[in-house]
Amino acid sequence: MHKKSATKKSSGRNFTLVPPAEKKWHDLLYGIPFPRIKEKVLGKKYELSVSFVPSGTIRVLNRKYRQKDAATDILSFGLSKNFGELYICMPEAEKKSRLFGMSLTGYLGYLFIHGLLHLEGMDHGRTMSRLERKFCRALGISHPQD
Repeated sequence: MHKKSATKKSSGRNFTLVPPAEKKWHDLLYGIPFPRIKEKVLGKKYELSVSFVPSGTIRVLNRKYRQKDAATDILSFGLSKNFGELYICMPEAEKKSRLFGMSLTGYLGYLFIHGLLHLEGMDHGRTMSRLERKFCRALGISHPQD
């Protein structure tokens, strides 16, 4: 699933970030402490790749791996016990942030935690929601239902 990108990558501490091609998102993304959040939720040893992809790409992935023919804001793929990939679609995340009345930065922090919990094997439900709130509070990130 992971593919090379022509854009600059940011990596370190078992974490790789492939930013979106659209430059308008770059400053916003580099203000979010993705590596710190990843370590809090998954630990230091977990290897994570995060790729920001356009709506068309995430729609193809969603159709291929989840049989849902629609764009979504995030997809999580746990490839092994200690390695996973997240695909985030900024246009979809922006729509959801407006729907929840949140800043895009705040929503992305929450969304990242949400995706990480899926990598831990969690499914939507009370337990996952409780853990989302716990990590959001611990990291000073807004939760859409608060």
